[in-house]
Formats: sequence, C-alpha cells, structure tokens
Amino acid sequence: MDRSEPISIPKELLELSLKYSQPGSLVSTPLEGLSVIRSDSLSGPVHSVYEPSVCYVVQGAKNASVGNKVYRCEPGRFFVCSANLPVVGEVLAASPEAPYVALILSLHSRTVYEIQEELDLQKPTGASDGLAVFTDEVNSSLTEAFLRLMRTLDKEKDRQIVAPLAIKEITYYLMQSPFSRLLHELGTRGSGLE
Repeated sequence: MDRSEPISIPKELLELSLKYSQPGSLVSTPLEGLSVIRSDSLSGPVHSVYEPSVCYVVQGAKNASVGNKVYRCEPGRFFVCSANLPVVGEVLAASPEAPYVALILSLHSRTVYEIQEELDLQKPTGASDGLAVFTDEVNSSLTEAFLRLMRTLDKEKDRQIVAPLAIKEITYYLMQSPFSRLLHELGTRGSGLE
C-alpha cells in the first residue's frame, strides 16, 4: 500500500454507507457479501465470530480484540480477518450525529487464488503474530474502489458487471499490504491444493 498519501473519506462514500445502514445493526446490502454496520452510541464489548472479510471504517472508531491483541479500526485503516475467528468488538467513537459506520466485505479464497495466479504474486514476508488478522493503512486507490462498489448498489446491472470487478480490485489492493501473508494463505484454500 502506498503510505505517502493522506486519506480522507469522500462525503459520497459516507452518504451511501448511511443510506444502506440502520442504527445499531448489521445490514446486508443488495450485493451479496457486502454489509454495513452502524452504531449511534458507544458499545461493547460484543463477542462475535468473524468470517474472512475486510472491515473498512467510514466514520467513528472501534477496537477489535483477537486473543490478547487489540486492533484499532478507524478511518484511514482497514482490518482484515482471513479465517473464521472469535473477535471482541468495542465501539469507541460514535454518536447520533456522527455514528460509527463500517463496510464489511466478505473475502473469498477463490478470488485471492485467481489474483495470485494471474499476477504470479509471491506471499509477503511481513511480520505476523500468528493470528489470521491484520490491519494496515488505507490509500486512495482502495477508497475509490470501495466507492465504486457502493455506487453499484442501486443498479442491478452494475451489481452484476461492475461489482465483481471492484471486489477483485479491493482484494488485490489488500494483498499489496506487507502484512497480508495470511490473506495470501486464504488463496491456497481457493486453489483446491489444501
């Protein structure tokens, strides 16, 4: 990921995220695998099991605890879980005027594998704490891909044609993180070689 550019969340991305959200709940969008979570108040700790997914925080902040490690989830950072894993979440910044809002996009082993094969990508050697999660900085390319994905929600044909391309693009950008070794391992499951 290119760390040279500061990130700001486009107003349109926040507006679209709020449009598909409901206070205090996780809402599935018209696109399978994409949900919006919203909290209008501080909350937690909440215990849940995360499936392979990326959490892109649009507004507010949350801590996600996996084992003894705490990950800060806020605008400008993304959180990836590459396996089914118990996570304890706690919303730290939210109000009715500025709710915590995040996009949750399912990650698929087949997509990771296809990208690895198409580009002959090698697994990063970045440090890992052994957990199937990592967080890293968001850049403008990832933000623009999420915005394009959200724009498809109102149009069925866009969801059929454009959304899969945006999802592949998002997955590709996540795989560029030096911490994405465990996400690359998700691709092994998609290869049928496991």
